[in-house]
Amino acid sequence: MLVSKIGQTTGDLHIIIDKDHDPQTEFKGLSTIVNDKLETLAINGFDIRDLAPAMSLMYLRELRITRCDIRSIPALRFSESIELLDLSHNEVDVSSIAQSVSSGSLEFIRTLVLTHNYLPTVPDLTALPYLTTLTLDNNKLTGVAGIAGTAIESLNVDHNQLYEYGDIAQLPRLRHLSMAHNQLATTVDLPDTLATLDLRFNCIASATDLAELRDAPLLRDLLVEGNPLCDHPEYRLAVIYTVPQIETLDGVEIPIEDRVAAINYHENVMAHDLARDAGL
Repeated sequence: MLVSKIGQTTGDLHIIIDKDHDPQTEFKGLSTIVNDKLETLAINGFDIRDLAPAMSLMYLRELRITRCDIRSIPALRFSESIELLDLSHNEVDVSSIAQSVSSGSLEFIRTLVLTHNYLPTVPDLTALPYLTTLTLDNNKLTGVAGIAGTAIESLNVDHNQLYEYGDIAQLPRLRHLSMAHNQLATTVDLPDTLATLDLRFNCIASATDLAELRDAPLLRDLLVEGNPLCDHPEYRLAVIYTVPQIETLDGVEIPIEDRVAAINYHENVMAHDLARDAGL
């Protein structure tokens, strides 16, 4: 529901106030929201800066404050009802996030979205026992630390500057990992619990660099488009042979004919290499 006047929101459980959608919308701040039964609150495009009034809403389940010039998270505690916090397109300071975590402010968060916040590092999130979904795409990350041993099941770190996997190898429940548009060259140190993996537009040069993925028996969906290995005309067959348990490659289902072709391709390559080594 989109509202243009805050006075119309009393009694509503879900409020969306989006300046991009309606530039004429007037909003005088979070303190004007008086409905303590509110479950969902989404504000986009206003100068908010202070989250404190929203953090006091006892029944709030989802809070999305985007493009609102948020720089820090108050040292207050969300209620146990909170599940999702989206602070995309702000400038939240890493130290502020870490302080909020250590103080227990974000203890009950299950989904944390920090897209487009210019973050140079991942804040220490190990004290968030319920966190299962973490979105950190489009930041300035050069490493992934501070999440080892957490309950994260879905992680997105697309569009960063990552050369290695860091703490990702120590996520025992990770099922869905998206690391497109980084600088990764191998798949060493990935957890064997993965079901989907997005490695598009990285620096993977050969299908053999994906060999470690054989140790991920649950892996079903793999994306490698945009890597140097894709320049080879038979890269699909090479990847299918190397990671035989996957069911889709680059969004395309793998038919039985391709699996047979992958085996034949590999045997031909092996035969060619043996002949070369024998000088034939």
